Formats: sequence, C-alpha cells, structure tokens
Amino acid sequence: MGESICFIMPTMDGGGAERVVSILSGEFARSGCDVTLFLTNSTHTAYALDKRVHVDTSCAESNPNSLDQIKAIRAKMRAMPNTVFISFMDSQNLFTLIAGIGMRNRIIISQRNDPHRAFGKRRLVMAIHPLRTAWYSKHRMHLSITPNMRLVSTV
Repeated sequence: MGESICFIMPTMDGGGAERVVSILSGEFARSGCDVTLFLTNSTHTAYALDKRVHVDTSCAESNPNSLDQIKAIRAKMRAMPNTVFISFMDSQNLFTLIAGIGMRNRIIISQRNDPHRAFGKRRLVMAIHPLRTAWYSKHRMHLSITPNMRLVSTV
C-alpha cells in the first residue's frame, strides 16, 4: 500500500473545495494510497467518491463545536501517526493546525482565500489572529501533485 492520506473537511455537501477533494481522493486511491476522508460537520456527500476512499463521519455525527472538532482531529492524528493530513476550508485549516501541534503527522492546508479576511469577526479567530498570520507566513510553500500522484512541495 502507498502513502496514507487523510483529507479533513467540514462537509462534502457541494462546492468547489468539496469537488477538488472528491477528485484528489479518488486519484490518490487509484494510485495505491490509503485514503480517508474525515468529515467534521456533516455526514452527507454530494459528490461520488471512489469506493476505496474510507469516509469517517464519527466526528460529524456528534454535532461538534470548534473545540470538539480540534479534539477529534487530534485523536485522528494520534490514531494515524504516519498519515499526511490535508485540510481544505478556512476553519478546518485552523483546527487542523491547532490539532497538529506537537504531533508527528505532516499537515498540508489549502488556503484558497485571503487568510486576513477569511474568518470574519469570530472571537476565537480574532484572539489568535497574530499567531495564525505568523504561522501562515512562516510555513508558506507551493504544493504540486506529480503525474504519479506524489506530493511535492517547494518553499
């Protein structure tokens, strides 16, 4: 079996990021990777997924708040220590980065919006905004996916 990858998404109800995850997860599965899709807010999936993609809705089934999601993502990382975690969507990126503090997993986030405007005026985000800005600035890189579905990053 190839590399182990876990996509972190709040929902797969439809939309651009959800479509990208459905395509990427299928391609990684076809290339021999062990792929998990971890949903944190909704159990519904609007896009067809490759049958080899394992969908874990255990977090979403408990109607979690932000802290519960961070704890669930951290527990998933602990259970899958050699797995690459790929997060899409603003809040999930933040929750995944927080959950990954001190963990050995590699974490990739897809920030498709201006991170300075992405979260609005949410209290938690505003409180840690300086840390988030520093983290994004320090860890900025470009991610490419090669034709044989290998993740390649450059700073």
